[in-house]
Amino acid sequence: MLFFRMIYSMKKAPVMFFFALLAFLPVLSFPVSPSEAYLDAARRVYGTEEFAGYTNTVVTSILKSFKVKKSDGADRPVPGGRIGWHHVDGMRNVRDIGGWNGLPTGRAFRGSEPDCLKKGDTRKYHGLVVTDEGRRVMQEVLKIKTDLDLRSTKECPHPEYSSLGIRLVRVPISAYTNAFTGVKGYAAALRVFADPANYPIYFHCYGGADRTGTLAFLIEGLCGVSETDLSIDYELTSFCASFGVRARNAAKTYPFPQFVARIKEYPGKTLADKIAAYMKTTLGLAPEEIAAIRRNIMDLRGDLSPLISL
Repeated sequence: MLFFRMIYSMKKAPVMFFFALLAFLPVLSFPVSPSEAYLDAARRVYGTEEFAGYTNTVVTSILKSFKVKKSDGADRPVPGGRIGWHHVDGMRNVRDIGGWNGLPTGRAFRGSEPDCLKKGDTRKYHGLVVTDEGRRVMQEVLKIKTDLDLRSTKECPHPEYSSLGIRLVRVPISAYTNAFTGVKGYAAALRVFADPANYPIYFHCYGGADRTGTLAFLIEGLCGVSETDLSIDYELTSFCASFGVRARNAAKTYPFPQFVARIKEYPGKTLADKIAAYMKTTLGLAPEEIAAIRRNIMDLRGDLSPLISL
């Protein structure tokens, strides 16, 4: 009865109701894994961009509810239970890839498209259009310099310029195992990250889930993010109800597991080494280019080679 009274009294205060709801999460039934429990809980409460600004605060509360200990570091979304979500009006799923395993923030961001085809178009209408306020956040708050658009020209209302009002680099790619066949696209996309003049970079496809998720896995993995954390980062798109659920083991729905398995077939002692080997042997990137990607993402200075085994 108390719970329902709270619901009634908080109709006009959705944020307060949201926090109150967290108190009841421990009594619900969730999977055993702390990370899965966390994601399941987050999917329930993060339904729209309305809560993006509060996500950083509530993540720790959810983790505490499931008694995720410091020793369970691999299952924490990011160190300290923080996620670099950003509310950008007219867009969804925008987040900083920094924070994992010491990756600095403010260097590269991933998320949804900033524009879409007109409603009524015979092709798919996505319904996302960045507003003036959203554009201001991207330019003045996140200070994005380069819009790396992974969509094809057929997906864009104006493929010749960025609706974010910044430099556009369009490199169409396909997701997951296409990274092993569409090598020219992946090589071109990764070379954007090798040039320090492009930073900070915002890279996206439609929802920031599949094509964006594949590229993010390669970039973050190259910089030493663990496979567990890479999988959780991939799953974070599930928070935004607009683009469906992404799960690391859903091989029949999205071939993410197949992609990861193929990457792990490359030589190397660590996942970072294997990704570097993929970039060198399959994509044809030079060792200097691969080292530059890591150096730029990590915001490092000076001659740091060899950064990885090549």
